[in-house]
Amino acid sequence: MSTALNLSIHEAPPPIELGGALTVDVRSRQQRIAEITEMIHVASLLHDDVLDDADTRRGIGSLNFVMGNKHGILYAKDYN
Repeated sequence: MSTALNLSIHEAPPPIELGGALTVDVRSRQQRIAEITEMIHVASLLHDDVLDDADTRRGIGSLNFVMGNKHGILYAKDYN
């Protein structure tokens, strides 16, 4: 995924090289994609728990069970 999104940004200043490693620009874009992907993943797990009316997730009380559907989703939104 990171390779597919490794596109040049024409208006940005030249990236800083890190001794043959990834440039700062590429690294920060890849990290942003990972963060967004993780937020979507967590939201999908919460959504599944609400739809399934799950009491637990991996042996621990699910957020919607502990806080209720509405408060669990609102808390998760603020947490991310």
